[in-house]
Amino acid sequence: MATGWKIKTLFGSRQNSSYIIKGMANKLLQINTVDLKDDYFNALPKNVQDILLALKGQENLCVKGGVAKLCLMAMLMTEGKLKDNARWQAQQKINDIDFIFIFPPEIRDLRERFIERYQKINNLLLAKDCHVQPKDINIIDAVSVKEGIRAILEANDLTINEETVVFDDGKWKIFFTPTAASHLAKGIGVLNPKPGHVWKSAGRIFPSSLGMIRLLKFLVRGNVDKIYLPKWRLDIYFQHYKKKVETGEWPEGATLIFYSLVFIKNYFGNNPELQNKAMAILCDLGFTPILDPQAYIKQQEGILENHKGELESNDLTIEEVFGRYLELKKRQEDNKTKRQANLVRCIHEYKTIECDLCGKNRCIIENCVKCERNKNPSPLPCTLRMWMGDLDPNDFYPIE
Repeated sequence: MATGWKIKTLFGSRQNSSYIIKGMANKLLQINTVDLKDDYFNALPKNVQDILLALKGQENLCVKGGVAKLCLMAMLMTEGKLKDNARWQAQQKINDIDFIFIFPPEIRDLRERFIERYQKINNLLLAKDCHVQPKDINIIDAVSVKEGIRAILEANDLTINEETVVFDDGKWKIFFTPTAASHLAKGIGVLNPKPGHVWKSAGRIFPSSLGMIRLLKFLVRGNVDKIYLPKWRLDIYFQHYKKKVETGEWPEGATLIFYSLVFIKNYFGNNPELQNKAMAILCDLGFTPILDPQAYIKQQEGILENHKGELESNDLTIEEVFGRYLELKKRQEDNKTKRQANLVRCIHEYKTIECDLCGKNRCIIENCVKCERNKNPSPLPCTLRMWMGDLDPNDFYPIE
């Protein structure tokens, strides 16, 4: 049975859970929780109400993505903090649901439990005629639901995604960060400086290809009005791209690697209007001179045809989904071991870099030309400002 799932794996830690937890740069990440009260529930579109009613009573199941975001937006709208009807309408199209299964790490029949939960949830949605299917599946290796929620909110790519809804103690509850509520109300897209979403260059963080695509996706769809993308961070991205081409890791012309096809073909392939909007943004930001979506797709397919990068399959069986979970977990552990070994072996050759790209500070950075390790690992002022939410209004990229 094909599911059309793709899997993104999260892992909870073995520490005690807390609603106030330490994030990057020792910043306290606050997690708020509110009941999904009747007035919030009644403000939701009917399709989301049907989904929540179908899944009522499913303990240890978290729902994130568009459904969770609509729940938080309904709360903000009911309280008069969200007045942008265009973004509210843009968010309401729900074709699939993002689920998170939380399993204790010591469970032995994890595969069977995973398949059993999927089948039960899918049957509940079919019985209620919800016209959606589970798509993005996350398995969290966590000691408790609260610890799982902590892992979910820590791992999200954009701040506006720092929310989830959970059926707990006989009711639906919304878990979210104050930043998520604030940025949703303002309509701004800000990337979380988490591994995988950002890269580093001499201690300066900038969006990874995946992070860049996620930022642009929400902008094109109208979920946000503008994204935080300082010009200097975009410049560093292209410097990184040129370096990858020179070393042979990336093919020439694939400025976003295979995410270019994910962006134009997978995200917006069934919507020509959004495809054209996406191409206009890619062209404006300097990723391509091509404006025609089909010409761009054809070009990128040709470039990537013989490249070793692989696209995610959108038609996986449930057994393949679970297999990828185990593969990803092992790969993460192996990569961590390799990184640590490389750092130990490297005979560092430091080069001094003077940076004033952000326009606010002049930083002297000592960076290893071999492993790119910083002699001083402390976060740079530009990174600290982003972590603390001190965002320069001039560093946002809006839809004109």
